[in-house]
Amino acid sequence: MPDLYLLHQRYQQQAEWTHSIRQYLLAKLALPLNPRVLEVGCGTGVILAEVARQLPGCLAFGIDIDIAAVQLAQRKSPFNSYAQCNAADLPFPDGSFDLVCCHYFLLWANPLQQILQEINRQIKPGGTLIAFAEPDYGGRIDHPPQLAPLAELQERSLRVRGAHTRIGRELGQHLLQMGLERVETGVLGGQWQFPATQDADDTENAILQDDLEALTLTTVESELVQQLITLDEEACRQGTRLIYLPTFYAVGFKPAA
Repeated sequence: MPDLYLLHQRYQQQAEWTHSIRQYLLAKLALPLNPRVLEVGCGTGVILAEVARQLPGCLAFGIDIDIAAVQLAQRKSPFNSYAQCNAADLPFPDGSFDLVCCHYFLLWANPLQQILQEINRQIKPGGTLIAFAEPDYGGRIDHPPQLAPLAELQERSLRVRGAHTRIGRELGQHLLQMGLERVETGVLGGQWQFPATQDADDTENAILQDDLEALTLTTVESELVQQLITLDEEACRQGTRLIYLPTFYAVGFKPAA
């Protein structure tokens, strides 16, 4: 697994990618005064800190199974509240929150249906669930085309580790099955910067290498991976490297009592 610093850097990078959709979705909500907000799978607190800034006066809670991430989140955002717990067994009474949100969490949620039931239990009647961002590795596009095998290798490795690699396209049906109303789902656009920053390249390569460690590769596959990494680095230097990973959002509302 990547170390905590690398994970925090990754969370910050993901937060930058999805900033505009959070602004859009949160601005649409009609929340009560001082709403209670829960982020499930808060990691190091990057997203919850931003949500709390956009919703002044909210009571913000974050939970994650990783105690080290929770401790870092609490140090960085002392005005929010964080706790370690399993999302399949949340320690709050029914209907505790006006808004429950997550960000790149359902990708790893196991057992998925039990966790969705727990999330649903937390939402007040009339409250809201927002999945700010969930990727769909089945729709990944790599350019130049010689790098296309990276998409299949990464999806395969993530599945070995238990990821729901096509959760993005499934968000709408999951929210409807939870009994939520006025469900809206969509996909984020893509944008690229040339040349990419060295930090971004290093982070992306480190994450890819970590993902691929889950696979038991044949000698031929191992040689292919090394060739692809070399091609990837060269394409980045030439400004021809593009990765498009469809990333979906979804919002739904619990029926009022």
